[in-house]
Amino acid sequence: TNTQAFRIRNPNFTSAEKVLFINILEKYLTLPQNKLYYNGKLSLRDHIWKQVESDFNVLTPAKVHRSKENLRKLYSNMKTTARQNLRNGIVCDIDKRFLGVIKKHSTPN
Repeated sequence: TNTQAFRIRNPNFTSAEKVLFINILEKYLTLPQNKLYYNGKLSLRDHIWKQVESDFNVLTPAKVHRSKENLRKLYSNMKTTARQNLRNGIVCDIDKRFLGVIKKHSTPN
């Protein structure tokens, strides 16, 4: 028998949730004190991710609770996917918006 506990999965992020996430992310990226740079790479401070989580869960149309870890993983996945799609020439509107936000705020002020 399998003794491993089954992990309960949240539903996949919808397009509406991704757009909401980008909007919330942009709000926090506009403030320089919220950002950190490691080896030239943009990162948000840990307490800011908690605020992003709170805002997201209040405003999400799906009413599915997402943890800050879920949102960090979404950020990482969206960044990877958007860059791959850009290289392959198949960028969608969400990818364009996400890459625009990241590029706009990716250099130290």
